[in-house]
Amino acid sequence: NADRLEVARVAGWHCVGRKGVWQAGDHAVYIAIDSVLPPALEAKFFPPDSKVRPDKGRIRTERIRGVISQGLVVPISEVSTDFNWTKFEVGRDLNDVLGIKKYEPPVTGFGCKLRNHNSRAAKVVSADFPKYTKIENFKWAPGLFREGDEVVVTEKIHGTNLRAGWVPWHPVSLWDRIKKFFRRDPDWKFVYGSHRVQLGGDYRDPMFYRDDVYAEAVKKFSLSAVIPYGIVVYGEIYGDGVQAGDSYGLKDGEKSLVLFDACMTGRWWKEQNESAPGSGYFSWAGLVDLARELGIPTVPVLMRGPYNAEVVSRLTIGASVLSPLQRVREGVVIRSAKEERNP
Repeated sequence: NADRLEVARVAGWHCVGRKGVWQAGDHAVYIAIDSVLPPALEAKFFPPDSKVRPDKGRIRTERIRGVISQGLVVPISEVSTDFNWTKFEVGRDLNDVLGIKKYEPPVTGFGCKLRNHNSRAAKVVSADFPKYTKIENFKWAPGLFREGDEVVVTEKIHGTNLRAGWVPWHPVSLWDRIKKFFRRDPDWKFVYGSHRVQLGGDYRDPMFYRDDVYAEAVKKFSLSAVIPYGIVVYGEIYGDGVQAGDSYGLKDGEKSLVLFDACMTGRWWKEQNESAPGSGYFSWAGLVDLARELGIPTVPVLMRGPYNAEVVSRLTIGASVLSPLQRVREGVVIRSAKEERNP
């Protein structure tokens, strides 16, 4: 419903842009949603008369004339004349070249001050406490699953990421090494935190539990008591005050937790399974069994069975299954029913 606009498709993304700029197969620079433009590029792509403008340089999903637009498709000539574009192969990540950053939401609730120094963010991050693997948007790989592949489709909850578990203890300081020499060191250490921040300390100390949403979830679900040694769980904290407007029907001050994955910790897993290097992520059935033992729910399952693109697409629409009071479903996550490896 516009004379001067049309939709361009890049992989699985649809972007609204000026009509007549593109022919199928043209080379372009695609700038994904949640990219943060440097000021020079923002001024170039969004002149003063632009009807749509980014907030502090951040590219978001927009609805233009009733059509969803996700990202920017920009002619190479409009990006820069300083590059020899022939040396950039198709598929090259240009974020560093163009000074584009990925938007990272602020880390929640780590500003309180307590007497227990162990409660602050850990200075030494454990290699056995892996950040959750980066999950690409399915639109980058629309052909990843073949029709009939066994998959599990779960609801994507809009909250904040939590990871927690018991990891092998390794000496860091001179005092740690002395304790290890006299065999007074612990075998395991409980750590928790957000996707980016690792926290730790003596979980038996009441001051260990700080005033933040992550420690609140650790305490509410007794994670230090129920998670077995050598396992890290990944979940989403949701509820009042976690994400603006997305309380999932919880009352003022209420928060809860759902699990979406778990793994056996890195170096310890390698020592036990030399033939299968890397962290051992759980299959969906294994996660369900673990969650039942821990007494913590998993994210809602929307479908389990043979992959069908049309069926999965329909599952992205509607209210939340976790809480019908949440009228817009954040999205879905597609995973193989059986954990697999593929280079």
